Amino acid sequence: MSLIFGLDLATKSGIAIFDTEKPRSAVRVNTVELTGDSPEQKAEMLVSNLIRLFKRFGKPDFMLIEQPLRAIPAKGQANS
Repeated sequence: MSLIFGLDLATKSGIAIFDTEKPRSAVRVNTVELTGDSPEQKAEMLVSNLIRLFKRFGKPDFMLIEQPLRAIPAKGQANS
């Protein structure tokens, strides 16, 4: 069995939890709004939510974190 957590981090972050012993239709998904005035406060909120999920579902064997795009060209401009 492998427990996999997938994270899409943003102000409203998406979290998917997949247990490889269960069918794909059993994937659990959730969103968490990371509030705070600084990146540190948002990170603290993320950590507290992950700890809560670890206690509920167990520690994951793998965690996947989506990497954000750093440079998105403005509409009508070419990507260089």
